[in-house]
Amino acid sequence: MTYVCTDVLGAGSFSTVYKCYDQQTKKEYAIKVCPRSLFDNEKEYVRFQREMVIMTYLEHENIISLHDSFADDANFYLVGNLCKGGELTNYIGKSTPMDEEVAKEIFGQIVNAVLYLHSHDIVHRDLKPQNIMFTEFPKVKLGDFGLSESTVNEKVTNHFCGSVCFTSPECLKGIKHDPKKSDIWSLGVILYSMVVGTHPWNTNNENLMRRNILRAKYTVPRFVSKECADLIRKMMTLNTENRITIDKIINHQWFNEMFHKNDYSTILMENVPLEERLKFNIEKFDSLLNEKLQKEDKKVIFENDALHMNLPNPNRRMTSDEAKPKKRKIGFSLKRKSSY
Repeated sequence: MTYVCTDVLGAGSFSTVYKCYDQQTKKEYAIKVCPRSLFDNEKEYVRFQREMVIMTYLEHENIISLHDSFADDANFYLVGNLCKGGELTNYIGKSTPMDEEVAKEIFGQIVNAVLYLHSHDIVHRDLKPQNIMFTEFPKVKLGDFGLSESTVNEKVTNHFCGSVCFTSPECLKGIKHDPKKSDIWSLGVILYSMVVGTHPWNTNNENLMRRNILRAKYTVPRFVSKECADLIRKMMTLNTENRITIDKIINHQWFNEMFHKNDYSTILMENVPLEERLKFNIEKFDSLLNEKLQKEDKKVIFENDALHMNLPNPNRRMTSDEAKPKKRKIGFSLKRKSSY
């Protein structure tokens, strides 16, 4: 099996994501190429392992699925859904609110994915518009599970994670907290950003933003519907005991009758606890991937040398500008309503 890389979709310090196709079937995918030489940082290596393992075992229509994974002497490869519709980031911002009916359709799918994760004791821990993608608008796929964790054996954590703008107050404080409730806070910030057109914190200065988050200092504009504003406030309340849970979100009045809980597909290997599967696979990560490579003849080729040059250089870290994903024009204006 050969994957042919045709275009760069995005790049980070430890990987490059390419648009590719299966040379035999011509089916298109996104492939994340991660040079082994860059994993001198154990923390980043474990993060990559976790992402691969979680994507292997979770199956849901609103979560990016792992089509294939393998390795060679130089790189690790993850092959998943190609999201031609871009990121949610491209659809919000510039102080232009998204139509609430459009937001409802999109946010319902995001909640669907998080409900599936939480029901299997998995927390995402980095929910933000950049990690919410579209195969085609408005079909949502949740991705980037590098910070995700299983909460089967540990229900609380004091680890900071995610992006400041979408991070919960308790997470910023570094105190022990329920990471599921932090996911809910992040969902609230995402919904606010969608229906208001900007984030809630009234500043882009990180220190001031932290201060506002710790005080839950935000205002929902009057043009937001009463039902939507109520849901936002219930997700973004300081008292975690009063914060709405994921199962109650799906029954909130804002969704009316349009939200229907999916008949979720089950996680593979149900007879083995998820925590044991994750632990086993992370411990056996290298040997499992190399064993797959030996059994299956797989390789990655590039249409031209310039594409190959986009791989991160182990002798030089990317600048912050280079590490930003490339923005793509995807033909949607927030000023017009979706026609779906």
